[in-house]
Parts: sequence; structure tokens; C-alpha cells
Amino acid sequence: MMFLHRRLWTAVAAVVATTGLAVAASVLPAQATPVNRGSLNFNSPPAGQTITSLLVGGAYSKYLTARVVTLNGGRAVSEPGPPGYGNSIDFPAYMPANQSPPFAIVSLRNNTSTVDPLNPGSGNFTWQADFSLDDNVGTEIIDGDNIVQRGLSPHKQWKLSVDEHRAQCFVRTVANGTLAETPAIHIPNQTSNIKWYRGICNRSISGVLTLRVYAYWNSYHAWRLYTHTQATASAAGSLAMTRTIPVAIGGKLNDAGGIQLSPSTDQFNGRIDNVVLTVG
Repeated sequence: MMFLHRRLWTAVAAVVATTGLAVAASVLPAQATPVNRGSLNFNSPPAGQTITSLLVGGAYSKYLTARVVTLNGGRAVSEPGPPGYGNSIDFPAYMPANQSPPFAIVSLRNNTSTVDPLNPGSGNFTWQADFSLDDNVGTEIIDGDNIVQRGLSPHKQWKLSVDEHRAQCFVRTVANGTLAETPAIHIPNQTSNIKWYRGICNRSISGVLTLRVYAYWNSYHAWRLYTHTQATASAAGSLAMTRTIPVAIGGKLNDAGGIQLSPSTDQFNGRIDNVVLTVG
């Protein structure tokens, strides 16, 4: 939770302090307290400039590399994030699939062969991001508006998406197995006074999958719990994957870190900030 301002901490600590995750000792040393394994805040370059590579934060940042993968002239641009949080990353606007839409997706992946900080094992795991969704996100499958994801169906995966303005968390711990998912939380259009949201997915050590959504209330300049939902299906089991599989931010990436075009790329249309992966 390194991106919460001190003045906001007390308002949300009771809800989020216990989110986090433990990883198997065979992957990385066991941790008694939550550890930020990797994070991105998109504070550079200056607003208005195209983003190509990114600095990774977190305790294991030296093992991780982040860059923007593009197709069809797509680009990601640095734009203002939630008030008080610096810049965010702005992804391409919606365009129908039959018009060769531009794509831009962030790839966060391991740069060594010795450890996998992105592997939460079978313990507690929290992945979260702030987002501001464009009003026009289309109705096509190819416009699934993925926020952050690792792994592709029908293999192991974990994901936070906001397809058709519906925020949900997903986990599959066994290839071709059951996909655990939270009920959807509706995200209003930008016509409301709320522009930014924080989605927090947690897979507990007992396998319970939970989604919390906070809204940044402009008139108060603070995060408030918007709504909360919990899945009924179990998400228990190991989320260990092949080390080369990247975490994709803003869409889907294949195992090699390239854009996934089949069956869909799920390009996010809007802005994302403060991506954090927590273990412990």
C-alpha cells in the first residue's frame, strides 16, 4: 500500500491492512509481513509524452523489467492521475475491431532465471490498481478492458478487469479448471462526479476471492469504500506459472511478452495508475 497518502491511510487501513499474500518458500523466502513484490506508478515521463519503458518499484524491482508493447500505431501517453498521485498511463481510445484498432499494453516480467517475484504460490495474494475508464468502451469481446492480468485462459491466471464498466476479479489455479470470479461491481460513466477508482483483488490463504472498489470523491479528495463483493467459488491452489509469463497491464500478452490477438486483446480504454502486487 505504498501509494496511499498518509492522510488517507486511517480511512482505509481497517479494510486493506490484511490484504497481501504469502509465497511458497521454494519460490522466495517466506515473509511474515506483506511485501510489495512489484509496482508501477507511471510518474515519468512528464505529462503528454509517449511512454515506452518504465521504472519498477517494490522490494524485488531488480528482478523485474517493464516496457510498453504496441501494435497498429498504438501508444501509451503519460497523463495526470488521481489528484495528488502524479501521472498515470493513458491507453488508446476505443476503436471497433474491424478498423484495425491501435493497441498499447504494459509488460512486467522477470529479467533473471533465478527467482520469480511474480509467483504468489498458494498463499495470500493482493493485486490492485487505480483506474479511470473511458465512457466509450464498445461492446465487442476484443474490448474486454483488462486492468492487470497474468496468464491466459484456459491456463492458470489471475486478473482484474472492468469489461463493460463491470469490475471483477478472476483466478484459475488449475489449467482447464474452474475459473473463480467475484460478482461484478458496476462502474458509472464519467458523467458522475467520480473519475477515479481503486480496485483491490485478494485471494486469501484459504482460497476466498474478494474484490474491493474504492472511489476517489472529488469534493473530499479522499478514497472511500465504494462497494465490496466476495466470490462464492474457491480460488485455492498454487498460482505458480512459467517464469517467462509476463504480467500484462492494460490488455493481454502472450507468454513471450507480445500482444495476444486470439481470441481477444482486451485493450483497456482509459487511464491506470499505482499498480501494486503484494505477497505476505
